[in-house]
Amino acid sequence: MNRFALPLCLALIAPAASAQKANTTQVEAVSAVAECLAVGLPKEWKQFQVVVDIRRPYADTGGVLYLVTLPDGRTVPFEPCDPRVAPSKLVGLRELQSDSEQGWTKVTLTMKPDASFDLKYEYPPKKPGGG
Repeated sequence: MNRFALPLCLALIAPAASAQKANTTQVEAVSAVAECLAVGLPKEWKQFQVVVDIRRPYADTGGVLYLVTLPDGRTVPFEPCDPRVAPSKLVGLRELQSDSEQGWTKVTLTMKPDASFDLKYEYPPKKPGGG
């Protein structure tokens, strides 16, 4: 699939996302990220990932990694149109989360050419003694 076909896939995000119960704001954020990333994707790809890693829960800044898996199974970095779009949109989704879910330190967005996507959050380990 080439990068020019991605807009067609974006039209499929809403139906694909509804199967995983994504809300409208998540769909809009992922659509904005996908549009920006489409510019840097190779002609053929299996999936892309955006990994936002922050040092402390609730922080607004951190590192970001853009990876694309090619048809031969290799995973390589790539450059989006604007490296600030994805972290901004993904960190912004924190506002939708319950108080207990907002303390993540890593979020990974994985998207496939059929526009299906997954958001995975990682949290710091709980301290012994319930802290």
